[in-house]
Amino acid sequence: MATQLNDIIKKLKKYGCTMTNDNGSFTAAQNATYSGDYTSQSLKRAHLTNCLLNNAKFDDAAVTGSSFFQCIFMKCSMNKADFEFCNFENCNFQDTPLTNESFNNSTFYDTKFINSPFSSCTLTGTLFKNVLFSHSDIKYSTLEGAVFEDCSFEDMNLNNLNLEFIEIKNIHMSNVILPFSQIPYILGGIEYIKNSNDIVCIGTNSTKNISTKEYVSKALPLLCEYYEKQELHFPLANIYLGLCEKEKAYNHLKLGIQYCVISKDFRLLKYFCKLVARSNEFTYKELNTLYTLVQKFMPQDALNQQQLHDYSKHIGEIKTILFSKQDTPKVTFSIRTNIEPNDISPLSNLIDDIFKIKQKICNTPNALQLVLEQNSPFIVTLNIVGELFELCCFVLIVIKLINESQELYSLYWNYLCTSGEDSAEYISNKLCPLLEAVQPRQAEYISSNTVFSVDEIWFSNIDNCKYLKLQYFNPNRLAIMEKKNE
Repeated sequence: MATQLNDIIKKLKKYGCTMTNDNGSFTAAQNATYSGDYTSQSLKRAHLTNCLLNNAKFDDAAVTGSSFFQCIFMKCSMNKADFEFCNFENCNFQDTPLTNESFNNSTFYDTKFINSPFSSCTLTGTLFKNVLFSHSDIKYSTLEGAVFEDCSFEDMNLNNLNLEFIEIKNIHMSNVILPFSQIPYILGGIEYIKNSNDIVCIGTNSTKNISTKEYVSKALPLLCEYYEKQELHFPLANIYLGLCEKEKAYNHLKLGIQYCVISKDFRLLKYFCKLVARSNEFTYKELNTLYTLVQKFMPQDALNQQQLHDYSKHIGEIKTILFSKQDTPKVTFSIRTNIEPNDISPLSNLIDDIFKIKQKICNTPNALQLVLEQNSPFIVTLNIVGELFELCCFVLIVIKLINESQELYSLYWNYLCTSGEDSAEYISNKLCPLLEAVQPRQAEYISSNTVFSVDEIWFSNIDNCKYLKLQYFNPNRLAIMEKKNE
């Protein structure tokens, strides 16, 4: 096989196309040890499980799109390596300096960085979930849009770091220095330093750091005065939200969103919307007022081609962020169909039924988003937010409607029936009649040979729900939410 591949590579080289076979050993390795020199090699889309990378050299290597499960990186060299769009789960980085690397849009779950500092790295849009950083300073790096959730930081100096527009959720710090001017730009930053009893201090330009208490009581009022003079509405809105001064925060959110729209700063507008959504302090009416501002001050006929492109690219995401409840359970439900564009009557019936089910199950305003992909045949994707029990009922009814497998139906039915005594009356009086009500439409789909199949079901924002953990379903991996072992 290797000889044939080398022959093909030689033939392609005649056309000036240089291909390599560098990542052969990394394609899908398990229980292996690596200690070689992989400098400048292409190791894209590698899949390593339970592997030890000991003194391995990945300088300038391209490792994009790779996955690492239960791997240990021990004393490795990774200078200028490209680890974008990678997934690290249950991994350990030990004595491995991370220098000039790109981890953009990568994910780290249940991972530890021990004595493995970051320097001059880019981590834009990176997700860190249940990650430990110990003696692993992060400096001169870009983290815009990064999320740190359920993470711990120990013995770290973050004073030389740009933390603008990162988001922190339920973090713990011990003996950590935070940068003075960056905290008002951290989503969740003010709430953290105001409410936390962690061992944290705030770095200053002088040799003396200050306490979080002094920062909140003395520094923040001065910063507010400065931001007011400079008309910097994002840090002001963030500070006032953190201090539970909703009226002041809402005023600066309106002014900031208006400024972003007029100046066509879609990047900053997106972060204003994230700030609004994650606070969960505003009513649907207040959110709608903010979105109306976007529409009011963004006349599309006044945009040039480039601006119109940016507007159309971002406005959907901005609306989704603005009207999404960040801490509310959400389910994403994709359905494949055999419906072609020239016969959309069954599709119209499906959409009508879905919205009727939603109205009867979940009364949350703007709770359902439906996306159609015309891939011939259509794919329907539903995004719905609400109470977890109601979401499971919604999923169950749709599964019944589209005549999905009995196995999947039984999994949801059994889960709902074991959700507690309070659910029994709801199931009997509301859920069962709704399940019966969709049977005629189900029979209609069957008789017309209209076929549906679940592509994936994904629950999110359920971490705070007792006894539950997130599970993922697709046709090749049958899984659903299960009770945690206590």
